[in-house]
Amino acid sequence: MLVKCVLLICQGSGPRRPPTERWKRLSQAQQKAIYADYQDLGQSPGVTPGPALGLPGAARTVQVRHRKPGVRNGTYLGEGAGG
Repeated sequence: MLVKCVLLICQGSGPRRPPTERWKRLSQAQQKAIYADYQDLGQSPGVTPGPALGLPGAARTVQVRHRKPGVRNGTYLGEGAGG
């Protein structure tokens, strides 16, 4: 049996467009190390990288309760998965 999973990485205050103040405070060496880690993960066997999903403010959450779908604006967790 083949099982496929989805791995979503929450970048938190990492490399975003436009960069956050926290990201700007990192040294250039720290920023490069973070980018290298993302690149290594994307090149791992069995991993298929894809485009960014977008910013949390543009998210929509779909939940099914009692066989009825509900859609609301925002992330599943109000503060985002990274807290």
